[in-house]
Amino acid sequence: MDLCDKPRVNEGLDIDISKPNDWPFFTNLVLGYRTHNNSGSLGKSDIERDLGFFARLVGILKPKKAIICLGKNTFNGALKALGLDPHEGDFNKMLNDEKNSEPFGGIKIFGMAHPGYFGCLNRVGGPRSKHNAEEGLLKEVEDWKKMAARL
Repeated sequence: MDLCDKPRVNEGLDIDISKPNDWPFFTNLVLGYRTHNNSGSLGKSDIERDLGFFARLVGILKPKKAIICLGKNTFNGALKALGLDPHEGDFNKMLNDEKNSEPFGGIKIFGMAHPGYFGCLNRVGGPRSKHNAEEGLLKEVEDWKKMAARL
């Protein structure tokens, strides 16, 4: 079944999902893994379970510019779901060196640090580093500016 043929999918939205979408597609890759009020704790098993769904979602949305993955595991999962090799090594170094994108079918897939509290901490060395989440957020703002220039 092709979900694009079902009008209720985009009912009330000003988006025609039957055509490529000009907006960048931001993703955590996995939807629906949380229950109640919990936050975080997205595991690799959650990502592995949903790789096929993610690939299908990309086919439905047809992004024309970019897929922006929030977090290292999300980035590597998206690459794997779309038949590309995951990135190895230090994620922060990859961001610092602007080596956080892969071409895919005329668009770019970007890996970005997750903008949540722990993602900000991880961007500056993790919860045990001497840095705080605000410093991480400032670092992420710079990452996003660099990414925007590459779109």
